Amino acid sequence: MEVLTISSIRAYGDAMIKQTKSPSPVEVDAKVDGVDSLPTYDLLDESTVWTPEIERLTHAVVKQIRLDAPSMMVIGRQRIGKSKAIAFLNGILAEEIGYPILILRWSVVDDVNRSNRTFIQDRMRQSGTDAIVHRDLAVLRSRLIDHIRAEAARIGTRRVAFFIDEAHALMDDEYAQLLNLFNEMERYALKPFFLLVGQPELSNVEGRWLAIGNYQNIGRFASHMHEYLGIHLDDVASVLTVFDEDINGTDICISKNVSLKAFEEGWRIADMAPLIVNSVRSVALMQNITEPVRMPMQYLRGQLLAMLYHIGQQKIDPRQLSQAVVIDCLRSTNFTPVLQHYRDTRDVKSN
Repeated sequence: MEVLTISSIRAYGDAMIKQTKSPSPVEVDAKVDGVDSLPTYDLLDESTVWTPEIERLTHAVVKQIRLDAPSMMVIGRQRIGKSKAIAFLNGILAEEIGYPILILRWSVVDDVNRSNRTFIQDRMRQSGTDAIVHRDLAVLRSRLIDHIRAEAARIGTRRVAFFIDEAHALMDDEYAQLLNLFNEMERYALKPFFLLVGQPELSNVEGRWLAIGNYQNIGRFASHMHEYLGIHLDDVASVLTVFDEDINGTDICISKNVSLKAFEEGWRIADMAPLIVNSVRSVALMQNITEPVRMPMQYLRGQLLAMLYHIGQQKIDPRQLSQAVVIDCLRSTNFTPVLQHYRDTRDVKSN
């Protein structure tokens, strides 16, 4: 069985990147009627890229499944990439565990008026079955269970993982529905694992269950708690390195497309890391924030895109990018008003 490594996770991330032909660096310098134009293609691919936090989450999930744990809660602040992380995990988990596993990805809508029938119908639809029309809730539950059993048999596995995104929106009655599903899975000799992913308020549910003595829910759904964090500033360079890689010889290398001359002279996007890190720290100091700040992937990607577009529009060597411009690019992502929300008073660095 292959050991989980940074390189193996990055390799999967590489495979996720679209195998499309990249434009020539010359296209970045194109002009329309003598006026500098924006690039006519997306400078960064939409695929999820490796981060140390994704690797840390993968290690944790693999460990819990191998320990035969029933569940794991993943909590994290808004916009740090939890949904992207579980999408990434969806593609790599079977390989890292070493055997087939059926993964059902569910997302819960925050709707206090949702009925149990609607909840089960949503789960059926997200599981890939359209046989959701029936007035009897028991019939719908039976159809969902039969569908899951059939899908597990199709890929030859007894292990079923339920990835539930936005789990902080689950209501008490819906946990009862999930508990019933868990018990039915075991009755049919399947081995369920629930990965509940949500915002920080998800962590409050364990205390609520403890207060009312609902130890069954604690044992089933809160056996392990994992905090998903933004990118540690020390890791920005290693994350940017992913964009520098020429994937499988397809010439998808952002640095080369931004400036062929700089690329041939050894420049890489990862060399922008000090500018990005200093911009975050500078803005933090302006707000009298002295604690370390974790950077959500959404804002890191947005700042990087703004920097690359500035380089293309101004026709400058990327090595000439100033710190002031990089700070402006950070502000353009609207990260500065919410920066204090991503303070990390513990300064826990991903390993």
